[in-house]
Amino acid sequence: MANSIKIDEEFSLLYPHITEDALNGDEDFSLFSEGRLEGCSLASVYKKYEELTSRIRNREKEKAAELLANRLSSVGALSNANPPEETFFTREQVRAMSKGEIAKNYEKIRKSQEKWK
Repeated sequence: MANSIKIDEEFSLLYPHITEDALNGDEDFSLFSEGRLEGCSLASVYKKYEELTSRIRNREKEKAAELLANRLSSVGALSNANPPEETFFTREQVRAMSKGEIAKNYEKIRKSQEKWK
């Protein structure tokens, strides 16, 4: 580190959770603050840095959400868009069934009976 950033009282009051070591170890902030600390307070430069990083994170979240939405709406995801048709039996089909087949298909037979009229 060429120039170590010293935390002043204003910065400490606004950002008590940020230590001098953490601030100096943040390569992104070091790059962002380069040339900006002359004539500006550390707190105001850090505020702009936070605004920028927040905007970048929000854009990344939006991109991720868009990618996920596109992936979910892709043609591959629509392969089962149409549910299989419900199976109905005629009276003749039911008469031809064994007791085991009737037991196995009991609910479908009951629904079929509603259509027999």
